[in-house]
Amino acid sequence: MPLKIGIHAEMLVALNGAIKFDQLQRALAEYTSVPGYLRSIVLGARRCDLYGGSAGVVTHEEAAYAKAARKRQRTIVVTTMETTASLAVATGRPLSGAPLAGPERPSLIDLRAAGRLRRSE
Repeated sequence: MPLKIGIHAEMLVALNGAIKFDQLQRALAEYTSVPGYLRSIVLGARRCDLYGGSAGVVTHEEAAYAKAARKRQRTIVVTTMETTASLAVATGRPLSGAPLAGPERPSLIDLRAAGRLRRSE
């Protein structure tokens, strides 16, 4: 469920000095960048305050930002996987100690393409 905008201020008061502002800021940044949280940021979704009460709704701009963030995350994962696979092929070293895929098995690129196709349907 989307959190209230500015919930960090309520949290600091409730925690009464048990955590520093920068620690809370990092924790909230980590939590709100998780794909599951970003998927919850959709137009009109209810935001909740520290106690679970209603604290507004997600706007069009916020939903668009979350969607773009999810797309950036997927791009980073795919790019990392492609780079890793390319290095494995170029060096002849297997990924994670496993033997390189033989012709009878689909390649990592084939599997990624199938996943992209499945997600687009």
